[in-house]
Amino acid sequence: MNANDDGTTQGPPSPPEPPPAPEPCQPAKEAGDEHLMTTRDPVPPSEPPSAQEPSTSAEAGESGGPRQLSRGWRRASRALLVALGLLALVVVPPNLLNAIQRDKQKRTMGYLRTIATAMESYSIDNMQYVLINGRDKEASDALAFYLEPTYVKHLPRLDAWGHYFKVELDHSAQEYTLTSFGRDGLPDDPADPPASPGGGTTSFINDIVFYTGSFCRYPDGTQR
Repeated sequence: MNANDDGTTQGPPSPPEPPPAPEPCQPAKEAGDEHLMTTRDPVPPSEPPSAQEPSTSAEAGESGGPRQLSRGWRRASRALLVALGLLALVVVPPNLLNAIQRDKQKRTMGYLRTIATAMESYSIDNMQYVLINGRDKEASDALAFYLEPTYVKHLPRLDAWGHYFKVELDHSAQEYTLTSFGRDGLPDDPADPPASPGGGTTSFINDIVFYTGSFCRYPDGTQR
């Protein structure tokens, strides 16, 4: 023990503290890592797709969106179809128009045969034809009164062009004439194309005439 100047005694010096135990080995941090970790902005969590869909549809509704585009496309398609239809009417080939008129001639001749057959059947039972003369709705209705439904289920009243047939009987009611005045609905006159000696005609405006059992004026050959 050593004596100090102040008379106190001092014990032996305490042993030095052991050095601190080394910490477990960790990867060395490079310079600047701490700064990056503290200054980097946190990454926001991504939202699920379902949460973003309503906003997308809302934006589409505000700016028109697919629905408005589809509606505009339908309108444009309709306008295009109308334009094409009008164009087709303007440039219809003459052959097609001719075929339509020929079909009307054939149907008109069929209507005349139907009326004549009913009148012939009526004459067999009554020994004379129906005594009707005229070319209007009244005359057609009167003829139908005698022929429907016993001799014909439905009596044609109009030709294929929408004109009434003309019905004529002689005073003895033994001969009749049924006439369609063709496309124009007017009787033939000297200015119209004449009929051939056999009764054939070449124009859609010519009359079609059925006289007591057969045609005496009818379409024949190329029509115009």
